[in-house]
Amino acid sequence: SKNSKETYYDLLEISEKASQVQIKAAYYRLSKKYHPDTSSELDSRYKFARLNEAYKTLSNVKHRRNYD
Repeated sequence: SKNSKETYYDLLEISEKASQVQIKAAYYRLSKKYHPDTSSELDSRYKFARLNEAYKTLSNVKHRRNYD
């Protein structure tokens, strides 16, 4: 269920206990899916930007700790 409190974990479709390897894999999979050059979805550019934001935060251990 989508709510207004969508977390970075929701965006990347991973659990809050995901490892760095899982985070990276999810990011690559979804960024391929939503890349503005290849996606036909109308909001792909927005989704792609949000994915990048989520990945940048969660892939950095210090940022992730602050986020959590």
